[in-house]
Amino acid sequence: MKLMAKRFAQIVPGHDTDGEGQQPRAKNANNPALASFYQPKSIKMESICSKLRERSTWSDAVVIVMLVILNSLTGVAIAIAVNYIFTFGNFFSGRSPDQQSFAEFSSACMGLSTVFVSVSMLCLQATLQIEHEQSGSKFMTFVRCFIRLLRIVSPRLALSLVFAVTVSYTITIASPGMAKYKLHFYVGGWLMNTHLIGLSNIVKRLQHPALSVRPTSDGKRCLQKIFNHLLALAPVYLCAGAIHYISVHILHGHANTLACTLVGVFVKLLMQECAKHYVVTAESSDLKLSYVAVGLPTVLIDTQVRMVLLHASSGNPTTLSSWSAQGSALLSLFEIAARFGKIVLIRFGIRTHHRKVTKRLSETLSQMSASRRLSSCHDARGSQGSQVSLTRQNSMSPRHKSIFTRQAPATTIEEMKMEFVQWRHRTLHFHAAEIHAHMYAETMAIGCSMSLYYFFRCHAKYRLDCATALSSNEEWSLSLHRQAATLLVQITLQAVTDFVCCVMEIVNGIPHNGSRHLGKFIAALSINCAVINIVLSADLYVSGE
Repeated sequence: MKLMAKRFAQIVPGHDTDGEGQQPRAKNANNPALASFYQPKSIKMESICSKLRERSTWSDAVVIVMLVILNSLTGVAIAIAVNYIFTFGNFFSGRSPDQQSFAEFSSACMGLSTVFVSVSMLCLQATLQIEHEQSGSKFMTFVRCFIRLLRIVSPRLALSLVFAVTVSYTITIASPGMAKYKLHFYVGGWLMNTHLIGLSNIVKRLQHPALSVRPTSDGKRCLQKIFNHLLALAPVYLCAGAIHYISVHILHGHANTLACTLVGVFVKLLMQECAKHYVVTAESSDLKLSYVAVGLPTVLIDTQVRMVLLHASSGNPTTLSSWSAQGSALLSLFEIAARFGKIVLIRFGIRTHHRKVTKRLSETLSQMSASRRLSSCHDARGSQGSQVSLTRQNSMSPRHKSIFTRQAPATTIEEMKMEFVQWRHRTLHFHAAEIHAHMYAETMAIGCSMSLYYFFRCHAKYRLDCATALSSNEEWSLSLHRQAATLLVQITLQAVTDFVCCVMEIVNGIPHNGSRHLGKFIAALSINCAVINIVLSADLYVSGE
């Protein structure tokens, strides 16, 4: 038994034994944070307390929160600019939005959506292209890649723009009674999706020239690509449906607002877990997939949740309503509880997986011990027994033969060990990427929701809150101060929430430094998410009344 215990301690890293029959104890408890997930509870608590006493834990959490806020400001600034442009509608006509027809205004919004989404996707793809370019500065490489992609997709972009505007205008004119169902948006969105599929294929061929020699006339392959792309964008379509519902049924009353908030948070968490499960089970080593799968649905849903809270708190335009602050505080508390629950689930999953690996290794070592005893008995029988043993060895399968001949299945043991280590490493880093994407999305959702509410509140084509239209400059100034105070409260609460959660995650071994090399990609993805967020809201909140 001692031999088996020592052998097991050598196989599974981070464990040692105190003697026969005792539970394995963690070795180097204060060393890598990843090992803290399968430490005993006593050593686990000692490790957590020691990390809480370290200044680096708190400083790392502050750095993470500040980076999230600063990097999110780029996406928020782009979102404000795009939102401002949408308020003009067809600015080529020279008429104000209230003088434009619904068909003209909605068609102009579809055209702007096609342009903004395409440009933001080009920026994201150009950022990905930088990794394949080895010469020049990063900025000049980005500009060169962006211009090259723009030159290639310009004909496709122009054709998609013409189709989107024409189809949207035709549908709106032909069926004015169907305006509330936003049929023009879904048809135009399908055309835009087709354009994005072509852009994605072009970028793949630029990165992998060997793909260009494959035939492109195969209809089955084309349909498969369209289906895969639609499946990848399914969360976006679900979020668009939620935005459409909220835009048609503007919720009133605290009970409806609370119900919408809870449903939105639940759907957001469900989509995050589904995305993380898909990423982990796909056995992909690219953290970018986790950022895309988690960040975009989160910013879309959370923006609408905060829009509902802002609408519910708009009853008194001269004072800072407590509803928005209370709702933000409730969201913060729920987020802390949710992220702590995810840590518990991660620890439970790693411990469960570790127990399975331990059981498999114990069974393997037991077979090895039994084979040694059987082999020693055969050796004592002399030459005749050796001859029989040799005959039985030749009739055995390779796996049993290796055990019988005292050869430890080192390959199997090493594969089991590496499989567990790689699975744990992938799970932790993808969870950290999910956390980062969530923090970026929450911060951008605050800015996007305030921007949408500010520009669309009393707009002629949106009228999110026309019941509280302000008649004097003094009331308008007070309303601006109230919105600025609400924005400050929300950002402060979100920063405090992220700081508390980061400290909690750092002491529990979540590797927050695994995605520092993705700064440019995260910035480009933030811009892309902000643009898509504003585009969906601007197209779906427009009213035909």
